[in-house]
Amino acid sequence: MIIKLKLLLISACISSALSDNFKTEYSPAFSIAFPYITAASEFPNFQFGLSTIIDSNESIVLTPDIPRQTGYVWSLDQFAWENWEFVFQFKITGDSKLYGDGFGFFLVKEPFAPGSCFGASPRFTGLALLFDTFPNSDKARKDFPQLQLAVGDGANRIPEYKHDTDGGDIVIARKPANIRNLATTTKAKLRYVHQKLEVFLSTDGTDKWEKVFKVDNLSLPKNLHAGFSAYTGQAKDMHEIINLIASEVKIDKEFYASTVAIQEEMTAQPRWIVWLVFGAVVAGIGFVVYRKRAGAAGDGAEMYDKVLNK
Repeated sequence: MIIKLKLLLISACISSALSDNFKTEYSPAFSIAFPYITAASEFPNFQFGLSTIIDSNESIVLTPDIPRQTGYVWSLDQFAWENWEFVFQFKITGDSKLYGDGFGFFLVKEPFAPGSCFGASPRFTGLALLFDTFPNSDKARKDFPQLQLAVGDGANRIPEYKHDTDGGDIVIARKPANIRNLATTTKAKLRYVHQKLEVFLSTDGTDKWEKVFKVDNLSLPKNLHAGFSAYTGQAKDMHEIINLIASEVKIDKEFYASTVAIQEEMTAQPRWIVWLVFGAVVAGIGFVVYRKRAGAAGDGAEMYDKVLNK
């Protein structure tokens, strides 16, 4: 039993090192940054439509604070990264007592199509992070506004987002969140590394992140569009996107291969070797991660400062 526990601890240390031991490479092709419109009056790499208004001095308004509006912004191309990170800022504001419905951030294979999932199609292949501010089910009213994590395969196994029941089976996780009428813009971050998805939220105008969701062994497809959509019904709110920072996550392949080899090798070793390697792994990985973090402390910092703090 103790040996099994040690093996689990070794695996946990290795997994932690793998998730921390990476660099991000900024991709302007899938990012949205101020002032949005180029000198040639173009909105590069993305399409937008319906109620969406691009205010080059402020934000991208998906829906104004008016009932029955739908707006979207969707990447023209697909990204094929195995590991990735997206960070974006947004605002949800309104003065109505009947407010909603919310917006979604989609990483899906399909181009934009209008539908009942916060303005986008409820049937999709990929991932959606949904910011739901209106409870369609009375049973869930006390848990709103909330964040929802939805994963769809575009087929009948997980058919579609069920608007009337606030998601249905396609939602794999949900959590109440204070995301409306805040004094500052809210930031969200999604990081997907070696089939582990982590979702973070920052609501106080700083870089202090709260981990909202963590999903292990999540297999997502490649070749995905990145996009936003928002919807208001009888309830209404203004849904604004400030920016989107897209990055490919670069893993140290040599370090990854060596740590995976350790995991496989340990399952067949005598007890005394497990104890010995346990101590060595904890110390060694800690040192390697420290060196990597120290060396990469400035990677991407200037780009994030420029785009996130315009």
